[in-house]
Amino acid sequence: MSTESRPPADFQQTVENALSLPIDLQVQLVERLNDSINEAEPTAEYEAKVMALVRHRAEEMEQGTAKEVSHEEVMNFLNEPV
Repeated sequence: MSTESRPPADFQQTVENALSLPIDLQVQLVERLNDSINEAEPTAEYEAKVMALVRHRAEEMEQGTAKEVSHEEVMNFLNEPV
């Protein structure tokens, strides 16, 4: 059974509102969201998923099959609309 909750009906509007903020306010918002996430205790299920992903990525790196991504590509991805 999944413990993930469904986003509220106005989630997309909230995202659009956040993306319309000036960049300095977007940064403040991200920092506050990150702080609130870091304060929460991770569940055992979440930790298991993270560790599985870390192991998978480590295997890809060792095998040379991981696709490296430049900083610029990451920043472009983060700036794409949701």
